[in-house]
Amino acid sequence: MTAASASLTSAVSTSFNIAAGPAAKLVLTTRPSGAPVNSVFATQPVVAIHDAGGNNVTAGTATVTLSITPPPGSANLTCTVNPLAAASGVAAFAGCKIDKKGTNNTLTASSGTLTAAVSAPFNIS
Repeated sequence: MTAASASLTSAVSTSFNIAAGPAAKLVLTTRPSGAPVNSVFATQPVVAIHDAGGNNVTAGTATVTLSITPPPGSANLTCTVNPLAAASGVAAFAGCKIDKKGTNNTLTASSGTLTAAVSAPFNIS
C-alpha cells in the first residue's frame, strides 16, 4: 500500500495478505433447474460458503443440507449425496431430483449456524 501527498514523500508499506473472514452464510451460486418428476435436474444446485462481506471462504468445509421449502405435499428431494461436505468452500450437488409434480418449488441450503440460502422458484412437471 502506498500513502501519498502532494507535498510529502510517499511511503510504501510492507506486503500483506487480505483473506476472507470467517464463514457466515451460504449462497446458492447455481440454482436448480426444473425437470420432469423423478428426473435429475439439468442444472444441479451449487452452494458456496461466504463471509459476512460476501467473499468466498475457500477453506470452508461445512456440511451443507438441501431440502424442499416448503415441502409440497409428500414430495421428496434426493441427491447422490445429501448432506454434502463442501470442498474449498463449495458444495456442488449432483443427481438431485424431486419425486412429485409441483410449481414454485424452492430449495433451502442449510448448515449449522450459517445463514441459510433459498433458491429461486422452479417447477417439477
